[in-house]
Amino acid sequence: MTALEPLWKIEEELAALLDSVETCPEEMIPELEARIARYVTAEVEKVDRVSAVLSSLEHVADNAKAEIDRLTERRQSAERAAARLKRYILYVLSTREGRPLKGHNVTLSARESEAVRITDPSAVPEEWKRTTISVEIPKDPLKKALKAGQSIPGAVLEKREHLVRR
Repeated sequence: MTALEPLWKIEEELAALLDSVETCPEEMIPELEARIARYVTAEVEKVDRVSAVLSSLEHVADNAKAEIDRLTERRQSAERAAARLKRYILYVLSTREGRPLKGHNVTLSARESEAVRITDPSAVPEEWKRTTISVEIPKDPLKKALKAGQSIPGAVLEKREHLVRR
């Protein structure tokens, strides 16, 4: 038995040893009990190592999420700064009576465009409106009804298994 053995193999060997307790000759009982103790210890250590790996992976995921959040904030900050700078450049261009700002590698100028802004959606005639249907199914009331024994077509109460670590 080595520390690198998979947990399932340790479990399998331990089960085989435990099954042989009743058929073991009396003089071999101390050796069998010592082997069982080694496998129990190995199983406990293996479970602890597996849990440590799981914790490590969860920390990696948490750190990645924190980094994503930090980079998202950085992106949003850069976008806000770029928008402020663009507004300032457009203000400067408006004071120059349409003359562009010229650099060595770039020329900045303003160009007008058109966009529709809806100021009062209820005032827009129906012929210009598009109606969409959105269906939402709240799961909490469904779960309560299914647990109470109610049969709901298209919905079932599913049992799931979750790992618990203490």
